[in-house]
Amino acid sequence: MRRWKVLAVTAAAALLAIAGLLVSIAAGASERRTESALLAALGVAPRAQARQLFLQELMLSLPAAVAGLALGIIVTILLVPAVILTPAATPPVPPALTEFAWSQALPLAAFIALLPAVAAAAAAARRADPAASLRAAGSG
Repeated sequence: MRRWKVLAVTAAAALLAIAGLLVSIAAGASERRTESALLAALGVAPRAQARQLFLQELMLSLPAAVAGLALGIIVTILLVPAVILTPAATPPVPPALTEFAWSQALPLAAFIALLPAVAAAAAAARRADPAASLRAAGSG
């Protein structure tokens, strides 16, 4: 039963990280609308814009995923043994053995790093008419 609780907390943390990155991309998309329209008007292909945005978002999300992984390792090593107690509220003998599940953590970190970059590139690939976007930006 304890394993399911840990899995649920891990899934909740992953969903929170993904949601935060997707909100960041959505906020940045409105800011990039004029830039994207200008690049399209200058002849930059949508595929090249999507590739550029993919790399830009990957450069933001990859260090964030690595930092989250490092923080998870630190918490696992330092905090988990400190909070594991016996029913008498004493440290267990022998001390608790903590393991870090690399086979689960690395694919999850890679997924969290890649999902926002792929979502941003997909959003950039299906852009609106560049002329209409520039007119809207100029009138506002």
